[in-house]
Amino acid sequence: MKVFGTTKLTFEGHEIDFSEEWGIVSFKGLLQQDIGLDVDSYGSSQELLTAIQAKIFSSNTKIYTL
Repeated sequence: MKVFGTTKLTFEGHEIDFSEEWGIVSFKGLLQQDIGLDVDSYGSSQELLTAIQAKIFSSNTKIYTL
């Protein structure tokens, strides 16, 4: 509100309303939900990173970074 004077923003054609209550989701949960990876099935962080990269770059999955 302080930055933009509103709680609603448009990002890539989608309106986001920050005045609404937002659920809490873990990063692990997002990986499972959005790209179908079970974090617990990988033995190391490098194996998980490789799997994430393979999933993302082999599909049209959009990555948002700041």
